[in-house]
Amino acid sequence: MELDFYSGLVAALVAGGAELIFRWIPELIAVRSQKENKVFTVLITTLWALHQACKKSNIFLAFLVGLCFGRPLDGLAVGAVIELMFLGVFIVGAAVPPQPYLSTTLATILVIRAGITTEEALTLVIPVAVMSQLLFMAATSFNHVALGIAKRKAEEGDIVGVDMANTAWQWVQISVMLIPAFIAGFIGVPAIKGLQPAGWLMEGLGAVAGMLPALGFALLLYQMGTKMIGFLFLGMFTALYIKPDSLALAGCGVALALIYLLVTRDREDTSVPEAAPPERRERRLKLTDGDLTAMFWRHQNLFGVASWEVLGGLGFAQAMVPVIRRLYTTKEEISAALKRHMVFYNTNPWLGSLIPGVVASMEEERANGEPVDEAAIQGVKVAMMGPFGGVGDSLFWSTYMPIILAIAASWARSDSVALQWLAPITAGGSLIASMILIQYNLQRFGYRRGLAALQDLQQRNLLADLSKAATVVGQFVIGGLVVTLIRLKIRWAPSFFGTSPIQIQTILDSILPNLLPILLFFFCYWLLKKGKSAIFIMVVLLLISILGAYPINLPLFNNTSILGEPVKAVAEGGESLLLWRSVVGA
Repeated sequence: MELDFYSGLVAALVAGGAELIFRWIPELIAVRSQKENKVFTVLITTLWALHQACKKSNIFLAFLVGLCFGRPLDGLAVGAVIELMFLGVFIVGAAVPPQPYLSTTLATILVIRAGITTEEALTLVIPVAVMSQLLFMAATSFNHVALGIAKRKAEEGDIVGVDMANTAWQWVQISVMLIPAFIAGFIGVPAIKGLQPAGWLMEGLGAVAGMLPALGFALLLYQMGTKMIGFLFLGMFTALYIKPDSLALAGCGVALALIYLLVTRDREDTSVPEAAPPERRERRLKLTDGDLTAMFWRHQNLFGVASWEVLGGLGFAQAMVPVIRRLYTTKEEISAALKRHMVFYNTNPWLGSLIPGVVASMEEERANGEPVDEAAIQGVKVAMMGPFGGVGDSLFWSTYMPIILAIAASWARSDSVALQWLAPITAGGSLIASMILIQYNLQRFGYRRGLAALQDLQQRNLLADLSKAATVVGQFVIGGLVVTLIRLKIRWAPSFFGTSPIQIQTILDSILPNLLPILLFFFCYWLLKKGKSAIFIMVVLLLISILGAYPINLPLFNNTSILGEPVKAVAEGGESLLLWRSVVGA
């Protein structure tokens, strides 16, 4: 068997090798020397955002993999299907879902190098995603060693040791993806070449690609809840009868959310005066712009060495290293500051980037002798990380990212070459820009406003408004995408006693267009409410599509088959009993 070194190399680079070389090593150098500048920060932040965009967008990832082989649009086609499969799958709290990152990489390589179809590659996506999930959890358990090292360094007041622990130990999380990716690409491509599955099996695998988006949308609805489900149905009927494109649908959702807030918001709250920012008296110790910049890029490693004991606690302590380095000089002060931040911490990293800014402002006040004790600092962290986690997940993971990625997926599957090229630019570019701009500005805002930032949010009820708006937009857009991106039709047309075939699909369309995709969506949601896992539902949909494509001929009523086909034709690959077909090409 001829091995494929180039495929293994590309898989390894995409799965973490490039991050290891171009981001991890420079970070090690900066941490060791405790010297960094804005040029370094821009480089590290851009590479980090690029890698995160690959992790969060299967479209962008598959496009880049395809680009490495000179076939970017083929990669884009694979990424679009997988994107819709995992649209509602994201980490919430300490729950770790299946990881499609490695699956997308390998599926794209196999389609391009081994010559298999996207439908055949999908059979590998679920098991590889589950394997990636287990590897991620194993690495998180192993990170307990790094936490133990960091705690000893904190006890000693070794600020560089703590900084290094959350940087150097990232090799574990990177390696658990990099090594399997190289092996799979190196050996997998030659092993897969030449496989020829049955035609009916290919029909079923092709059908599941149109059905799996139902699970992604059901997962999103499950996360949002059904308190505002009326907007979901409004989105469905808007897409069915007005037929806006996906971008116009998102615009309608935003406009609807703004109108909803204007109508329902408590108008008494709008008169609440803005909280006064902390009085900035001349201070002996003050954080510099360089300190805040150094805190910004370190905060990107918030969950880089997450452990089950403190989750992002070690990452938060590392983010505070430039602050502690500037404000405290004695071993006892440094040790106490490191230890108070190396405790349990978990929130949304985007919206929660305001928290280290507020905490840095409080640490500055404390270092200058103002009455800010450790309990106050911890109290603010605890008070902010819960609401910011819930609202941030709802706003970004359940609404903003799925909408952007679903729009990109619809463009990737369109017939327009221009839209196909625009899809990865939209998916990757919007995520990269959002991650950098939102986190940078929120952190700076938190530092400038200090505790006043928290008071503003509480008094003006801004978090609740953001949560409501995100839910309205999310439900409306999900409803529209359910009827446009889920693809399911019945081709079975039974004929009884020699009569004309009964077109079941035509009857269903007369009741409600796209009725089957809507029913499939609610079926997946019902299974989730019954406690079934996403993997279980994926397997159910896969079985339904494959069994529905299996050719069955039951001679009934005057020896006429249910399909109206002679037995010989079915044996030669005629119609199946229940053939679920996608809208495209049906």
